[in-house]
Amino acid sequence: MGGAQTTDTHAETLDNAVIYSQNPNGTADRIDPRMWPWSRNRLSILGGGMIFASKHRTVGSSVNIRIGLDDPIKERPSWAIELGGSFPHDVSGDWRSLQQVINGNTFTVWLASIAEAHIAAHWEVPHGQQEIVVPDLGFGVSALHIHDKIHIESPLNFVIFQTIEESKTSFSPLFQCGLHFFPEHRISLSFDAAYVSYANVPSYGASFDLGLTGWLLRPMLQIRI
Repeated sequence: MGGAQTTDTHAETLDNAVIYSQNPNGTADRIDPRMWPWSRNRLSILGGGMIFASKHRTVGSSVNIRIGLDDPIKERPSWAIELGGSFPHDVSGDWRSLQQVINGNTFTVWLASIAEAHIAAHWEVPHGQQEIVVPDLGFGVSALHIHDKIHIESPLNFVIFQTIEESKTSFSPLFQCGLHFFPEHRISLSFDAAYVSYANVPSYGASFDLGLTGWLLRPMLQIRI
C-alpha cells in the first residue's frame, strides 16, 4: 500500500512538469514563474502599416505593444492585451470632402488628417499541431482623432475667404480577425483586418457628414522580447 501511494505521488509531480523540474535523485523542485519559457517572451512589439480602405484609401504607420496573459498549461499564451495605434498623418484632400452653398456662401469641408489608438484583447484560435499559420481574433475599442478643415467663400459685396479647423475624437467598436505567421519564431509576421465606423460631423451641421466607414488593415512585423 505504501509503495503504491509513493508511485501515485511521483506521477502527479511529473504531470505538472510545466511547474516542476525533476532532479537526478528523483525529487522535484518548483520552478520560479519568472523562468517559465512563455514568461520570457510574453511581451511583443508590432510595427508596420495601417491602411484605411473605403471609397479611397489612406496609409499610415502603426506601432503596438502586445502583452501575453499567463497560461500555465501552454508555453505560448492564448490570450493577450494589445495597446497601440497609428501616428497622425495627412490624407488626400479628395478622400473625404463635401461642398455646399448656404445663404450665398460656399462651404468646402474636408478631412485633413487622422490618427488612431486602440485597446484590444486577442485570442489565439485553436489550430492543431501546426505552428506555421495561427488564426487570431481580437475585440476592443478604437479611437480616431480627426482633424477637419472648413473653407468658407462669400461672393457678397466683397470676396471673403476663411478657413476654420476643427479636431475631435470618434470611437468605434473593434472586431479583428487575422493570421500570425511563424508565431514560434522571435521575429514573425501578422496581418489582421477590422471593419470600423467613426462618426464625423463638423460644427456647421449634419449636412456636412464626413463619417468614416471601411476596413482597417494592418500588415505587421512582430518581435518578441
